[in-house]
Amino acid sequence: MEKRTQSEGYYLFSTNAWTELPSMPSPRVWFGCGIVRTASGKAVKAVVAGGSYPKLTSVDILDLATHTWRSGKFGLLGICRNS
Repeated sequence: MEKRTQSEGYYLFSTNAWTELPSMPSPRVWFGCGIVRTASGKAVKAVVAGGSYPKLTSVDILDLATHTWRSGKFGLLGICRNS
């Protein structure tokens, strides 16, 4: 039987390389995600929210400069839910 592993990372097209990241605080599947940018367009945070297996109503936020995660509040539950 094949062993499955979990890992996080990001890919940069400009360098054609993957960067490994620490594991998210909450393992999740079928989640939403997005990037927070400064006014000048620089990406500073990655936000991962919700998901299932089990159903999650939490948010994990990655600081792209330090590669550290923190947990946040899931404030859009009433707006972003499956019908």
